[in-house]
Amino acid sequence: MLHYQQVLEESEQGKSELSIPERLLRLSRDDLYWEKEALFEDCEILQKALLREICQRAKGSAYAKDYGMEDINNLVSWREKVPISTYDNYLPYINAEMNGSPHQLYAAETELYVATTGSTGKIKLFMESAAGNAAKLLVMAVRGMYMGTLLPVTRDMEAKNLTISNYLQLGDSPDGKPIMRASGQTARNLRKKTGTMNIISTQFWEISDISPQDREYMVAVFALAEKRLSKVFCNNLYAFGRVLDQIEQKQYDAELKLEGYHEFIKYGISFYKTLCKVLCI
Repeated sequence: MLHYQQVLEESEQGKSELSIPERLLRLSRDDLYWEKEALFEDCEILQKALLREICQRAKGSAYAKDYGMEDINNLVSWREKVPISTYDNYLPYINAEMNGSPHQLYAAETELYVATTGSTGKIKLFMESAAGNAAKLLVMAVRGMYMGTLLPVTRDMEAKNLTISNYLQLGDSPDGKPIMRASGQTARNLRKKTGTMNIISTQFWEISDISPQDREYMVAVFALAEKRLSKVFCNNLYAFGRVLDQIEQKQYDAELKLEGYHEFIKYGISFYKTLCKVLCI
């Protein structure tokens, strides 16, 4: 039995209090990678198991009571009782949670709130539990598997990463819990698995009294000083573009050229849902 199959079996038998994403994240990176083909083949089984788990964890919440989710246990009953929704449908529950009424969307504790601007430019807040955070990290792990197939260097633990993200906290909600930027929170959590691979420390990204220009200069210096740098992760392509422009305009790569390096390949991989785009300049 494969590792992920054992996780599903134990989840169905109620042998673990952890969610399926939390259990899968505890597997080694190599185990997930080598089981990826079988895992993708079983995607429908995984989806059904996760739906059952979501319904189970929602029981007792305000949302579950409003939509009669107590007896939902399959996709058919889910479609019958839970309407197609938008962010505005969840906003009253989020506001209630932030103002001290817990268990609005799920029965677990909300650890923090995540802020994202998405494609609209307007800030939207989402509640995040331990299981929700694990699900998000698992998506990143699956993307990592795909990148590992395209670019084997991304699986080399000796190669170095440059992660560009905004880690600064946006403040606290009325219930006293932190509000974090979505990209920064994801990048921070990924560092728990790839800490030694990053050329810039978390503390650098958390500095608040530094100008954007100085920050971009330091990022460029760090990037050019690390000869084992092989990959860049950036949630804001516009910000990364400014770093590349500064490298070219200030000729930060002149020293590398003097050392005998003459060919530089810059490539970027971006994901949106099931789409992937690779650019090389």
